[in-house]
Amino acid sequence: MAALVREGERVYAFYKKYIWKQLATAPADTEASGRILRTVYSQFGQWCVANEYMVGDDSDTKLFWLERILPFLCSEDPCVAVLNGHTDIVLSVAVVNETTVVSGSLDNTLRVWDLTTSTCTAVMEGHTNTVCSVLKVNATTVVSGSYDNTLRVWDLTTSTCTAVLNGHTSGVSSVLKVNETTVVSGSMDSTLRVWDLTTNTCAAVLSGHTFHVSSVLKVNATTVVSGGWDRTLRVWDLTTNTCTAVLNGHTDTVWSVLKLNATTVVSGSGDRTLRVWDLTTSTCKVLNGHTSGVSSVLKVNETTVVSGSQDSTLRVWDLTTNTCTAVLNAYFVYSVAVVNATTVVSGSSDKTLRVWDLTTSTCKVLNGHTDAVHSVAIVNATTVVSGSMDKTLRVWDLTKVLDLRSEKT
Repeated sequence: MAALVREGERVYAFYKKYIWKQLATAPADTEASGRILRTVYSQFGQWCVANEYMVGDDSDTKLFWLERILPFLCSEDPCVAVLNGHTDIVLSVAVVNETTVVSGSLDNTLRVWDLTTSTCTAVMEGHTNTVCSVLKVNATTVVSGSYDNTLRVWDLTTSTCTAVLNGHTSGVSSVLKVNETTVVSGSMDSTLRVWDLTTNTCAAVLSGHTFHVSSVLKVNATTVVSGGWDRTLRVWDLTTNTCTAVLNGHTDTVWSVLKLNATTVVSGSGDRTLRVWDLTTSTCKVLNGHTSGVSSVLKVNETTVVSGSQDSTLRVWDLTTNTCTAVLNAYFVYSVAVVNATTVVSGSSDKTLRVWDLTTSTCKVLNGHTDAVHSVAIVNATTVVSGSMDKTLRVWDLTKVLDLRSEKT
């Protein structure tokens, strides 16, 4: 069966090239178009019959498969570029501007990509272990966090490392920008560190978590919140470098934390729940529904968040009622990004990205990667870049998605 599926994919690809070539050279009349469709109907239909892809008699089978192949044949590929270069899994993608992204990989390097030419303009080497996090500080500076226990500051104008930030005693799992001169890192050594980029020194060590720090977010200029494997969230005051609150409630690792507004954050956990936290009272409301760990949480607007889970679904939550308003069936979801108020994009274990319309709970499927999609980054309203376990990044044009087949959830 696997061999037959691969053969089917090959035949699909052949007829797609055929029909586009014929349409490009055919006269602009219905007779020529009819001949092209009859050829596809006959030849592809015969292939389906021969391989027992049967739906009724031979004629019904040909028509059935023709109706399904035509949307594919007539669509433009939404993947406008494949960015090759990394030699291992791509874990992180940071958008610098509309023409430049930077990726971090299991191959210990960062790569700078020019989206206008689809080329790698620089390979930035220095880390001695996986680069798991890449953060844009400004138009010419990015900071990376690595499992080699360090952060590195990179100048994109020269593609050089201008500083190595040492201090953590285990891998750096997350990096957050506070302002142009300050970043905060979370580490597997159970601490957060505040770094002054004007002196490239550690300004403070924030201790309190008892296990890996998995997520860090900025609430305001002087407050950050972290989530950890110790099942807690912690609120930190950067003016005093102290923990002002411990938010208890989750019964498993806190994987993701997002800011909803000045006094509210939302967390996703391995305990299958989301929690909505009021920072003024340190109390929470619990959102139940997922049947496996919640790996990502994204804000759509002030009253709506979307969560991605290991249970192969995304869920849309109305925070005015604390209820789930839609369940979007996907696969093991690694990453979710918001395009606009009605559109989100997810990357998952089935090698695809899915573009979700939150008004209809339907999706368009973006095929191309040959392994799981770990990272999704929004470049602008029509462009998405994904990073995958297949060692590549892909650039997607969402204006072409309208021609793809929809899948009901």
